[in-house]
Amino acid sequence: MPVFQNCALHFWPNGALRSYAKSADDFHLASFEHKELEDIQNTAIYLDGSQRATSSRESRDEEKQAVL
Repeated sequence: MPVFQNCALHFWPNGALRSYAKSADDFHLASFEHKELEDIQNTAIYLDGSQRATSSRESRDEEKQAVL
């Protein structure tokens, strides 16, 4: 399984089969070194691994946000 995981990580770096090391690297990047965070404070961004992404349509629904 580790060999398959490493192959999958090579072709799909933000895929479902992330290693612990890849997840830790992504967490460290998001916490301390993300270039888009240098000038932004108190603003949320959504990351898929190490790439910026958009949250789901449902999570951006203002009516559902108000209910929560």
